[in-house]
Amino acid sequence: MSDKVKYGIIGTGPRGQALMKAALDSGEIEIVAMSDVQSDMLEKAAQLVPQTQRFSDYHDLLALEEVDAVVVATPNHTHYGILLDCIAAGKHILSEKPVATSLNELDKIIELVKKSNIIFQVGTELRYDPMFRQMKSLVDDGTTGPVRMMWCKEFRPPFKPGYENWRLRNISGGTFLEKNIHHFDLFNWIIGSNPVKVSAFGGNEVIYKEQEVIDNGWAIVEYENGARASLGVCMFRHFGFDLQMGVMGELGTLEGHVPDLYLELKTARMQATYKFDNYFAKGFEHGGEVEQHLSFVESIRTGKPTSAGIEAARWSHLIALAAEKSVKTGQTINLREM
Repeated sequence: MSDKVKYGIIGTGPRGQALMKAALDSGEIEIVAMSDVQSDMLEKAAQLVPQTQRFSDYHDLLALEEVDAVVVATPNHTHYGILLDCIAAGKHILSEKPVATSLNELDKIIELVKKSNIIFQVGTELRYDPMFRQMKSLVDDGTTGPVRMMWCKEFRPPFKPGYENWRLRNISGGTFLEKNIHHFDLFNWIIGSNPVKVSAFGGNEVIYKEQEVIDNGWAIVEYENGARASLGVCMFRHFGFDLQMGVMGELGTLEGHVPDLYLELKTARMQATYKFDNYFAKGFEHGGEVEQHLSFVESIRTGKPTSAGIEAARWSHLIALAAEKSVKTGQTINLREM
């Protein structure tokens, strides 16, 4: 392996291009190949790295010996088959979330990864976002006391439909799975306990009446340690994006705000506001984009597990799948029974 880790990119749509930009900005990665069934997306992505090999069939990319690692950024329902081939090829993997759209497929991938020598990192980049890392640090050092409640509110414009409108169809796995795995993952990471029950409500009464996914919903998660978390998602806020993530501890509260990028801490003894660099101005849609690549590269070089590994990500997938099931059935879902 050369000094830089050599990437192959599978899926060069807008998300794939964002991941490419972050990889190049890391300074530790060389993109040597890319693949997409959409020739126009391949051509657009090639503007970032003009000399890169291009393929319409990702199997040709996997056959390249010089590719150390692959980034999978294709539509959700295609991940499973592609990931099986990537594992078989012995490539390290950075997979966009969700890894799969069913628990059976996810567990099959986990089983194969355990038997391999590859690093598998899931694209839950918010774990690397400086604001949420600060939130995690303040919880871990006892500033807020034990976490009793968390909440997330994501009110945003509609989905970008994607190739053949895949985000608006059941093949996406649903809105909670496609959109909110990031936030369920933050709940799990910061609370530090396993989820046990999920109850959710949602509908498509506003902009997705003719579609197969919800355009608004709420999910409540209960944890083994007694903590509870709630998430609300709205897909028809046409006048901009608003994300709030909060922690209620026994000694204090934390509230993080996006896109304003500040974190407020309030306890009986102190108040503080933490402000963070504007990653939007650098052309990124999310915080932690570059940092997740650096973590992936470090794991490849050292063999140490990544904090955003597939087994940790299983819990956020489980919550999202349970939330989708709860919306459909009207029942509270016991995760031990899934």
